[in-house]
Amino acid sequence: MLLVGDDVELRDLFAHLIELRGHPVLDASDVDDAIRQCREGSVGVVVVENVMPGGTWASLARTLVEQLGADAPPVVMLTGSWAQSDPDSSQPGIRTMMAPHRAEQLLDLVSMYCSGIRRVP
Repeated sequence: MLLVGDDVELRDLFAHLIELRGHPVLDASDVDDAIRQCREGSVGVVVVENVMPGGTWASLARTLVEQLGADAPPVVMLTGSWAQSDPDSSQPGIRTMMAPHRAEQLLDLVSMYCSGIRRVP
């Protein structure tokens, strides 16, 4: 599981919660680092902020699909507004969650993807 965003405190908080569920967590502060880590390793799911250094969640998701094809990990974007959503969010493997959300909701989604389930029920 890869957390991407420029808010270190938020990444640390999510990492702690996800690690409590038994999932190893990588982190990246920008789009380029996220793409590099996805190419180099096994990432079950990517959780991102809407906008981060180097681009948006949508540009990250598109680049991962372009470069990794069917091996691209699902992308979960945390947003405060559905207006920030992108038409690509309807594509398989791209999931949008509007904040504020329950932490349990995010943890369940991460656990599902990390266990190998690729489609959201």
